Amino acid sequence: MGSEAGEAGAGLSQMSLMWRRFLHWWGGELAACIPPVLRRGLSSQQLLVAVGRDRAEVFRPEQSEDAPLATLALSGAEDLAAMLAGGRPWRDGDPCRVVMESHSVLHRQVTLPVEAERNLRGVLLASLERYTPLPAGEVYFDYFVSRRVAESRKLEVSLYLAPKARIDALLERLRGAGLRPDAIDVRAEGADARAGG
Repeated sequence: MGSEAGEAGAGLSQMSLMWRRFLHWWGGELAACIPPVLRRGLSSQQLLVAVGRDRAEVFRPEQSEDAPLATLALSGAEDLAAMLAGGRPWRDGDPCRVVMESHSVLHRQVTLPVEAERNLRGVLLASLERYTPLPAGEVYFDYFVSRRVAESRKLEVSLYLAPKARIDALLERLRGAGLRPDAIDVRAEGADARAGG
């Protein structure tokens, strides 16, 4: 009787596994019927891509182990199809947040009059070439106000700049791997990319 109960338990466990696999497959098939624009809005799982000097590692944010889902060479020398020959652990078009190393972007602290805050992006764009050796048209930039000094009526702005050619090549490489970059962040020195620093 004990072995019959054990066999029945194993059979139920196997059936439960098969049922979960079926539901996962079926959910994927149903999701494929939804237009991509709507499907992206339903996706709550954003992958994390930690970018180093010559490679990008793809993680799930909740992933506790150190091993990435995949490692992608950024040099272009390696074929993406060959790197992902075993299959991708994500669906085509899955969203991802790209986290750059702080040494891969140019960071400047800029002090401006408080009046510049009304059109801060425009003010920074007009003076971008003062902060980078590249022409303004060849860089992407972002910023945030890091401090307001009321006494002197000044803003301290953290300005981040990166060459367009490098960022465009990175984004093209990630799209070629089936990922859809939604955001690019800069990792603080010494912070773990998966911690969102």
